[in-house]
Amino acid sequence: MTIRVGFPMVGGAAWTGGLNYLINLLAALREYAPEAIEPVLFVEHEAQLPELAPLREWVTLPPVVVTASAGPSRRWRKTFDCLVRQRDVGLENALRGAGVSLVFQHSAWFGLRFGLPTLAWIPDFQHRHLPQMFKRTTWLKRDLGYRGITHSATRLMLSSEDARRDVEQFYPAARGKSRVVSFAVKTDDCADAEAHNALLLRHAIPQKFFYLPNQFWKHKNHRLVIEALALLRTRGVRVNIISSGNMQDARDPAFPASIVQEVRERGLDEQFQFLGMVPRSDIPLLMQAAVAVINPSLFEGWSTVVEEAKSLGVALVLSDLAVHREQAPARARFFDPHDATTLVDALAAEWQNEQGSPGDAALRYQSAKITNEMARAVFARRFAALCAETIHATADGT
Repeated sequence: MTIRVGFPMVGGAAWTGGLNYLINLLAALREYAPEAIEPVLFVEHEAQLPELAPLREWVTLPPVVVTASAGPSRRWRKTFDCLVRQRDVGLENALRGAGVSLVFQHSAWFGLRFGLPTLAWIPDFQHRHLPQMFKRTTWLKRDLGYRGITHSATRLMLSSEDARRDVEQFYPAARGKSRVVSFAVKTDDCADAEAHNALLLRHAIPQKFFYLPNQFWKHKNHRLVIEALALLRTRGVRVNIISSGNMQDARDPAFPASIVQEVRERGLDEQFQFLGMVPRSDIPLLMQAAVAVINPSLFEGWSTVVEEAKSLGVALVLSDLAVHREQAPARARFFDPHDATTLVDALAAEWQNEQGSPGDAALRYQSAKITNEMARAVFARRFAALCAETIHATADGT
């Protein structure tokens, strides 16, 4: 039986990880479970339709628009329905009219009595582990939202066992209905040396470098990399860091500029290069050209950066987090995210490590590609199975 599932927009310019997650999920379903899941995108009003453009390639049905305009009447009606009637009636009716029988839920609140089964994906619980990164009001809003979703959702989907332990510890209502479905990413074919060289010339990148593809949020821990770079220089080891990602942090708007300023003040301009946002197609090329990919984050969900590097057979230098240990392949070095000296040791070892011949790299890539395609198939089929379980749980009252 094919299940028609409604998908909202997740992420966007402010959170590219959410958008990439949804692209990877829809692409995997299209390729590996087309007979099981029929996706339907939906938005609150017509003005949001352009946001769906990156996703349209992976769906065949037209999107659902709940209301024609973004006027206050819909917002007030939605608030009243969710808080008083305990169900978003407008959304429910629109999705029922499109034949949707299950809703993929991310952060929106549909009410305790929402009339369709819901499968809620919660990426991580950063606010619980790093409360100092949040304003008090933001922390409370997020925590209340998660508390409401864990109570109302038919099933909860986590990307790691680490996240499942968190949700069941922090929100007891999740116990018994949380499931792990780890995502995998869609990657393009390995580029040749000419494409790599053209990329390096276009961005004025040195031939040998580490790649740091993280958004400029405080918890991504760029400062530790700067400190390690300075310490390496005192040891006579000069390495290059190429950094890309959204250079905006809504929680701390001054933070990205402070990172750039610190690099300048330490005289590391020639070794730490900021690319900002780069075309999506450049990221795998940068990963493949790098000595290794670094993720120094203080906290992660199931990391898209790690997953993309894995899919390409690229070496990784990772902060020693439980989720990184759960996710990482054999070609990973770990360091304490609070101790720059441990990162120095990891970077120095990887910088001096012989990478082997181009033939070795090609073999690693081919092996990683096969493993990744198997992971994508598992991702799609486990998601489809969880959708079926969610519908059956609603029918059974469990």
